[in-house]
Amino acid sequence: KEGAEAAARGNLEQGERAFKAVLDSNPKADYAWTNLGMIAERRGDEAGAEQAYRKALELKPEQEVAWDSLARLYCRSRRCAALENELRQKIGELPTALGLRTALVYVLMQQNKYEVAASEAKKVLKAD
Repeated sequence: KEGAEAAARGNLEQGERAFKAVLDSNPKADYAWTNLGMIAERRGDEAGAEQAYRKALELKPEQEVAWDSLARLYCRSRRCAALENELRQKIGELPTALGLRTALVYVLMQQNKYEVAASEAKKVLKAD
């Protein structure tokens, strides 16, 4: 909570320290990695952000916020198609993980694949 509040106030250094402290006491705290990714993005460190999001997903493959953040990062850097393929593969492995499907909807919309995105969105709504 302290890290999120600090980052929201614009104190990225304090936020980063707080999330790293969480990881020191609990290396499997996937949300700490996600928040470190968001801090890295705010600093303009896309590679560091991607690395942190992927670490969060390594710990919890169905984490919705990490997938959403990764999808947005990839699409901003014009790599939507690459992530679309990865998401489809992961959905095959984790078919009940709605965060993966929601990220796929975002990626499809960013590529103007609206009909396919609508179909995927309906699957999410039905499952939810």
